[in-house]
Amino acid sequence: VLGPDGVALTEFGKPHDPTGSHAHHYSLWIAHASVNGKDFWSEKGGLITHEQFELMEDGPLFCRLMQKTRWLDNGTALSQEKRQLTFYHTPESYRLIDIDLEFTPSSAQPVVFGKTSFGFLAARVAQSMTVFDGAGEIINARGQRNEQAAHRQRAEWIDLSGPIGQGKWGGLALLDHPGNLNHPTGWHCRNDGWAGAAFNMEQPYTLKPGATLRLRYRIHLHRHDAAAGEVARRYEEYRAKPVVQLGEALR
Repeated sequence: VLGPDGVALTEFGKPHDPTGSHAHHYSLWIAHASVNGKDFWSEKGGLITHEQFELMEDGPLFCRLMQKTRWLDNGTALSQEKRQLTFYHTPESYRLIDIDLEFTPSSAQPVVFGKTSFGFLAARVAQSMTVFDGAGEIINARGQRNEQAAHRQRAEWIDLSGPIGQGKWGGLALLDHPGNLNHPTGWHCRNDGWAGAAFNMEQPYTLKPGATLRLRYRIHLHRHDAAAGEVARRYEEYRAKPVVQLGEALR
């Protein structure tokens, strides 16, 4: 995923991982480690499959993609997911991506998301941005810094930033929507360069037949660190409910 300077702020896999045990770290990814006891996180059981693109549109303010997926256990669907990605036209200094997830059971049986800190949304940043290898930093909305203080803590957002070459610094922030269940979410984060929103880090969550679980997140790609990159300001904008009015030229 490219930041505002055209440099990749994410990458695939984990540095210093000779066994490939973290090959499932796909830059930005959506998964969960325990769905009715099946692991959809580390590719050891569950499989998320594409069903169809329900919507693809673009325009002067944003472009949007809506995808339907199925979460399968040995070919049997446990959950249906509607995944909406929105990419905004922003000023040069930052980029915004909204991720809107809706889960519904695929049958008359409930879906149990087991207690885990792995799921639903996560990001792995470029190696140069990590605390271990690049003198980068992790900080959350509460000011807790790096894995030692921010791991498994609740916060409105978390930011990973670090050097991206040629004397530049860039960052990636994950923002938890205030309307999400269990907000502010817990965060699983590691100094080797990844962080993820831990929706049900403390207890299981049961999604009953006919019900829907909706989770919304925003990804903020920015220059500089969290402070200079105005992550807190971007969160306040995300938290607000702006009224959109058309100008005379657009009416």
